[in-house]
Amino acid sequence: MAEKLTMEFAEKPEMNAVLAIPKGQVDVFSYKDFSQSLDTQTKDSSFINLIIDMGGVEYVGSSGWSVLFVQSDSMDKKGGSLVLCGLTDRVKRSLDLIMPKKRVLKIA
Repeated sequence: MAEKLTMEFAEKPEMNAVLAIPKGQVDVFSYKDFSQSLDTQTKDSSFINLIIDMGGVEYVGSSGWSVLFVQSDSMDKKGGSLVLCGLTDRVKRSLDLIMPKKRVLKIA
């Protein structure tokens, strides 16, 4: 059975960033909660960067990638960026299917 999506957050003032640590699956059933959690932490924040540690994410569906593209645009408009790190091989393959040639999201 798929692990329910959970989110943890930490502020990283030295990086002018919010660190998000999702765990579980970001799919058609959880993308709204994923989006709302990220919005809550970043929308009115003075931090301009969003770092998402994807090490605990088992799967990202197209709806989850859509949330990340929107968040990336929001960070760009603030003068910052969204960076993904810790992607598993399965999640990397999913990303390659969504954006096979042009990298829109920053990967660390």
